[in-house]
Amino acid sequence: MMTSLMVSELLILHKNALPSFDGLRCVAMIPAMAVGYLRKSLMLAVVTGVMTMALLRLLVV
Repeated sequence: MMTSLMVSELLILHKNALPSFDGLRCVAMIPAMAVGYLRKSLMLAVVTGVMTMALLRLLVV
């Protein structure tokens, strides 16, 4: 179930074209997955992902 949620959030669907990956979300997923795997805490993984995404948006934009 988590795989389907992650894939649906990472893919950007285009009309009449193949889907592409959202680069920022792919990068933000890496620390969230690492924290989730190491700490076994879904809440901590979500907070890490949200904070990473916020920092990436702040730095990129």
